[in-house]
Amino acid sequence: MALSLLRCFESSDIMSTKSRIASGQNRDLTPGENLPRNERLPGCAAPVAVAAPAPVGKVWCAPMPDAGEWVVTWTRVPGAIAYETQTSLDGAQWGSGSRFSGTRAVLLVGPARRCWVRVRALGSGAPGAWSEPVMGEKADGISVTA
Repeated sequence: MALSLLRCFESSDIMSTKSRIASGQNRDLTPGENLPRNERLPGCAAPVAVAAPAPVGKVWCAPMPDAGEWVVTWTRVPGAIAYETQTSLDGAQWGSGSRFSGTRAVLLVGPARRCWVRVRALGSGAPGAWSEPVMGEKADGISVTA
């Protein structure tokens, strides 16, 4: 589980911090010095655990008529803010991911006969698990998807 802050620096907290600075109660940390574990920054709520989104249930991948373009579609995950996709030409080595706000993307993979894709949901905490990889394939002008 990831940690997330609920709120930080509301207007009353900012005024309180300004008062502390004006009265000399605040000081700069020296290099290498850390805040004590039980001391939080003024105005920041304690971190709370945020669950990762559920895995993406179903992914479809198919080539487009334009050379090197593949369309990828997936099912929506409740609570997801965005989605991340990764592609592979061999199903083993994955390229860096691209982020999307919706459940459909057109990816430029290059002139490949096959393309593997996987998707994960991104929430306010940690990202969800990767979906099962799905392979799309070009076959004599007809696209076949898994």
